[in-house]
Amino acid sequence: MKILFITESLDQKNGWGRYSLGLIKHLGEMNIELYVLCHKVFSTEPFRQISGLPTALNFRTNYMFFLFHVVKILFYSRLEKPDMIHCVVETYAPIAWLLSKYWGIPYVLTIHGSFAIKTLINPWYSLIQKRCYRQAQTIVAVSNYTKKRLLEKVWLENVVVIPNGVEQSFFSIQQTNTGEPMVLGVGALKHRKGFHVVLRALAEVKRFIPDIKYYMVGSTQDSKYRLYLRGIIHELGLEETVVECGSIDEVELKKLYSISRLFVLTPISDEYDFEGFGLVYLEANATGLPVIGTYNSGAEDAISDGKSGFLVPPESVSALAEKILLVLQDSSVYNKLSQGGQVWAKSMLWTEIIKRYQKVYDLKRHSIYN
Repeated sequence: MKILFITESLDQKNGWGRYSLGLIKHLGEMNIELYVLCHKVFSTEPFRQISGLPTALNFRTNYMFFLFHVVKILFYSRLEKPDMIHCVVETYAPIAWLLSKYWGIPYVLTIHGSFAIKTLINPWYSLIQKRCYRQAQTIVAVSNYTKKRLLEKVWLENVVVIPNGVEQSFFSIQQTNTGEPMVLGVGALKHRKGFHVVLRALAEVKRFIPDIKYYMVGSTQDSKYRLYLRGIIHELGLEETVVECGSIDEVELKKLYSISRLFVLTPISDEYDFEGFGLVYLEANATGLPVIGTYNSGAEDAISDGKSGFLVPPESVSALAEKILLVLQDSSVYNKLSQGGQVWAKSMLWTEIIKRYQKVYDLKRHSIYN
């Protein structure tokens, strides 16, 4: 069986790339022939990658010129016909749809978060996207929350839920923290991630744990939000508490997991912007860290409340501060969540998650499994 994957890139520093790389790597281990159509080629990855796509973020332009992009791809990229297309970026759905029509093959779509419904705002884009959704063989939602948000906008019967997988390598990270109150948050610095809520909660926690440290890791492209966060840090006197790490590679990230005590990320959802899952919660759990996230987001699927960590109401500073204090000050709670989190993360290993794609791809029909 040959599968064409359509993705933005295999860059592990963004959600689309991390998901794509994990899925493709484990399918490759099952001897499935695959190649990747993308916007940006990462030469460090061994998979066959063909550039030719526009950037995924500027979806308005994509929807205006998707026919042009398909013609360009077919005539200049010299793509051979696959047995199936799997498009893992919502805004490339029209390209996957037209390619499937051209070749007469089925396609699968993965929907992650905000872009699953942002593409439905404009009537013209919505008309195209709904057709793409309805004609897909299967839509894979990475969480029940993402599925719910999509079905609030469009009626569909072809949606299944398959969560993101976590890599085995995160379980080999050795915890070197001996009890220091170090909190870690990972995600692009944008309002939807809720870093400002964490900062205000830390100001309350600091009254009881004066030496607490908070490491913020993630892209700082949203300069306005970054300045907003710095304003809060100055306002609350957290200059010695907060460490801005920016965007870092996986080696550095794993080191921060090893020296931290707690992982906190508190997403905020609105009508068209939300966190679809939150793989970072599983990665943190795999290293032995308890995690805290919020209700009304994909964190509901990524966190086993009371077992791998806690869920708190979105934007509730007091509730968040209370849970941070509980985890950092009560060793029995910490140990319970640390151990429970590792058990939870093991159930989400890519080696387990990949089995769910057997039904999606109908792999038995292609004699992929023994």
